[in-house]
Amino acid sequence: MDAVEDADLQVQRTSPALLAEIRDSLEPFLWRIDQCKDGSGGRRLRIRRRVRTKETDRVVALLEPFQELPQLLDPHLQTFVPILADAFIDSLRSKHRNNASQTKLLMPVLRAISKILYTLCKIRGEKIIVRFLSTDTKHLELLLSAIEAGNPLDARKASGDEIDNSQPHFQAAASTIHRYVWEWEERYITLLWLSQLLLAPFDLSTLSSVNTNDEVPPVENLVWPPKTPGVTFRVLPLALRYLSSSGKERDAAKTLLVRIAMRRDMQELGVLHALIQWAISCFDPNSTVPKSSYHYIGVLSFLAGILNASMSTSDMDPYLISIFEILQGERHKSIMNVVHASVLARKVVLKVLRNISVIVLRSPNSTDDLIEIVESNIGVMFESLADIATPVRIAASKALSLITMKLPAYMATQVVDEVISSLQRDIFFVERGSGKVQDLSRVNPSEWHGLILTLSQLLYRRSPPVNNLSDIIPALLAGLSFEQRATTGASVGTNVRDAACFGIWALSRRYTTRELQEIGTSSSPIYERHGASSLLQILATELVTTASLDPEGNIRRGASAALQELIGRHPNTITEGIKLVQTVDYHAVALRSRAASEVAVKASQLSNVYLIGILHGILGWRGIGDGDASARRTASMTFGSLAGNGTLDNLVSRFRELKPREDDERHGILLCMAAYCKVQNLPFDLKEILHYAKTSKHRRPDLIAEAVSRLIVSISGHSIENDASILELLGLWLRRNETDVIVASTEAALRVVKHLQPLSQECVVTSWVNILAENQSGRAGQGIGIISALFGVFPFTLTMQTTIIDAIHKRWSTGHDIETRAAILQCLTTSNAILSHMTDFKDIIIEGLDDYTTNARGDVGSLARIEAIKAAGTIWKDINLEDKDSINIINDIYGKCLRLAAEKLDKIRIEAQQVISYAFPQNLKSTFNLCSTSSEAYFSLLLDIITKPPVYFLVTSLEAWQMQLLSGLVGSLDTGSEELVRASRSALTAVCDSSPANRNMICATLYEILKVNLDNDRLLIPTMEVLGFLFDVQILQQSSLNWRSLYIQIQKAHYKTGNVRKLEAAIRVYGGLSEVCPEAMEKLTSMALHPFPKVRNQAVDTLFIVKNVGKGVNWLKASKADLAKLK
Repeated sequence: MDAVEDADLQVQRTSPALLAEIRDSLEPFLWRIDQCKDGSGGRRLRIRRRVRTKETDRVVALLEPFQELPQLLDPHLQTFVPILADAFIDSLRSKHRNNASQTKLLMPVLRAISKILYTLCKIRGEKIIVRFLSTDTKHLELLLSAIEAGNPLDARKASGDEIDNSQPHFQAAASTIHRYVWEWEERYITLLWLSQLLLAPFDLSTLSSVNTNDEVPPVENLVWPPKTPGVTFRVLPLALRYLSSSGKERDAAKTLLVRIAMRRDMQELGVLHALIQWAISCFDPNSTVPKSSYHYIGVLSFLAGILNASMSTSDMDPYLISIFEILQGERHKSIMNVVHASVLARKVVLKVLRNISVIVLRSPNSTDDLIEIVESNIGVMFESLADIATPVRIAASKALSLITMKLPAYMATQVVDEVISSLQRDIFFVERGSGKVQDLSRVNPSEWHGLILTLSQLLYRRSPPVNNLSDIIPALLAGLSFEQRATTGASVGTNVRDAACFGIWALSRRYTTRELQEIGTSSSPIYERHGASSLLQILATELVTTASLDPEGNIRRGASAALQELIGRHPNTITEGIKLVQTVDYHAVALRSRAASEVAVKASQLSNVYLIGILHGILGWRGIGDGDASARRTASMTFGSLAGNGTLDNLVSRFRELKPREDDERHGILLCMAAYCKVQNLPFDLKEILHYAKTSKHRRPDLIAEAVSRLIVSISGHSIENDASILELLGLWLRRNETDVIVASTEAALRVVKHLQPLSQECVVTSWVNILAENQSGRAGQGIGIISALFGVFPFTLTMQTTIIDAIHKRWSTGHDIETRAAILQCLTTSNAILSHMTDFKDIIIEGLDDYTTNARGDVGSLARIEAIKAAGTIWKDINLEDKDSINIINDIYGKCLRLAAEKLDKIRIEAQQVISYAFPQNLKSTFNLCSTSSEAYFSLLLDIITKPPVYFLVTSLEAWQMQLLSGLVGSLDTGSEELVRASRSALTAVCDSSPANRNMICATLYEILKVNLDNDRLLIPTMEVLGFLFDVQILQQSSLNWRSLYIQIQKAHYKTGNVRKLEAAIRVYGGLSEVCPEAMEKLTSMALHPFPKVRNQAVDTLFIVKNVGKGVNWLKASKADLAKLK
């Protein structure tokens, strides 16, 4: 239900360290730092040619978290961006840049810089980042030449002709076509930078490097105006090419085109007119050249950018009708049908229509034809408000608000009225309880999102007059509680509520307190349950409810922000306003469980108006009707602590009104009853509820079982009638497999059985034992609830304890499914039976510690091992050191825990670490517990236990402990993660090198593990690999092992096996034995002709390393005659 941690808070907390690491990393990452040879102590920086891909990804990963709070980067952009920009320029000037090809591990430094700059653009926005790029026009030639050379196709003419070597700016490209080719990141950054350089305040003709009398590059449908500067000849084909790209280059190319077209000197030359005519010709329906949808999107983006840039001028007035005809005319309908298939294209079309309308409305003397264009565009905007794509709806709502702001007052009112009337379609009010409730089940959620967002945008620009607010505010409140479920059960109302939060925030910001106080609250049924509260108080109450109970974190935070704006802009109008803002804090509502259980309670304590609103919300879809069962549980606990007198009767009434399919709501109401009865310590007649649970069919019987069990627990302090009916139902529910049902029904069963007479208790326990016996061969996990109940009643059913122990043992021995075994061990850990009958359950714990069951799911036995470790820890914590039986049990269990503390699974080691530490002295215990279980220090301390044990009073079988520990350690030494293998091997070699006695003990113990596990590949193969490793590091050669005995055991290990990994491990050991045992060399030589090619290659490689023989032969096709070359 909740995220692990609030992302914003995490970023705020870690941002200083992240920013410091980025700042310290950039310079050594981008440049080689050489010391000056003149003895001055200075430094000389040389740009790197290539950098590590892994290091680039690390820098990008350091920046990614700032997407949550991008403003944290602002003070540092003036440092980071110039460093990256200087490195970008230095890389372009480097003589090696064209030879910096990319490999798997390395990438060109130019690409790395571009990736980092793009990440900054993605986080903070390209308009912010380009401000920090150099505007020195000397970079223009360098950037143009670089992008032409880095993209050889751009060096060709638009018509596809070969490179013209007479053009100087093409010569570099011609020589590097076969070399480093740019990817989209380099092109994107370069195009953006070029667009920034074109802000130069002097004519481009003064910057041209090409004579305008030279041949101009032909571009399809583009008529070059006379006297066009050379820079324009180079920039326009480049931008037009990438305007059709499917990537981010399109955005940068659009910006570059708009920037050059809107320059005053270019307009005087006719470049703007030429580009507009080119764009219009791209939509020629008679064209036979097929074009991609991305081409049309790029051209439309260019038109939208040009129109937006010319908003305050008349530059585009002559072209408005032509552009409108392209988008809405019948002649271009076939092309536009193709364009409208793309969501992005529909969004861009709306931007173009919006800009046309705003330009038309700017002029007071617009013709009737232009006014009709505006009216037509408004109609298109209203149709787009119901588009299935969210970006299109957002664009349409923003466009409508901008157009409405320019309309005359009477027309603006008509737009607002149309939005409100559209919101009132398909809405019905239904009777529920004592009032009416809006039924929004038939409305279109997409259209509602568009309409509510439009109202919000209008309010943000203060377009609606005050007399329209009485109709707008009820719509916003309806949107604030809007919810629909898709057929899959997923919520489809989140964006509507988000838009409503924005609308209330805008309303609070744009309208005065006096204006809002004058609005009446009697015109809409939505105000009825708020009584005589003012409009501002109603808004505050609804925002508190949303911020406390909404299932989406963004909505809760949006409501909190709107509430803060409402109270801050309109002081002394909201009850306990300052305290309310401090309670419903932006960060406090981030976690849903905290918002529902803490924020809601604190807000309710401030005033009765907030209490009523929150209780109403809990009894709605945000509480008992929520699709998430855990959210309903949290809401019910909050309800129980807040509800007052008469609540129980209302809940029973709501329970009776529910339809059979409404199991989620029924579950929530029953939980609310249980929480209320528990908090108020009230009795409750269960007769009706039990009858319903027993006789009715449910879509989710597990929810009913859990909720009724909770209700039984909540009233267990009072006399309960119908014990037989309750026990009958609980007996059925204890057989279910759902965890929540097992926990609830077990607790309910214990409460009921505890109040029975001893004879009745025995009958109940006997029936449960019989049920458990019946499920011996049932499906996995069957009977876990019964097991939990038996352990629960164990302390107070003294006469039945032997029967319970026998039943548990029988179930353990016959039920081999891991779920049941893990459940038995888990119940054992939480029951006092493990302490009072330690010897009776010793064998179960030992078997659990040794459970290595594997199936298609993997090492499922780890579930049992974890619970067995916890049970062992329970024994250890309360151990009686004077009890001989307890000491013997600990000795048997502790060695197995040592094995688990060293094995390769992280979750096993973490659990075993705590148990192992119980045997340490207090000073060493704290050190051990602070060690990471994947560190060298951790494994060193483990190995110290078998070399210099700290638990002298317990050690009765140190050799057995040595076997156990190394049996677990071989897995970490061989098949663990890279970090784990490195740490464990380092610790092992350090112990072996510390003394000959330790080395001999380790090697002898590994030999014993090998000897007794010849049929157990789980231990055999890792042990052989570790022996091979010890040979490689020259440790095993110094031990006192019998080499022939080891050779014989290795032969036995791989005799007639088809396991390739086992054969490869054996070859590694033979390679080490070949130095001290001649027979091993003969065996290794014979394996050069093994039937398996992989084994054959491994054997020959080992022989080459050991004896430097085997070269010049294709061993995949070798025969016995070739073996002579190995001798």
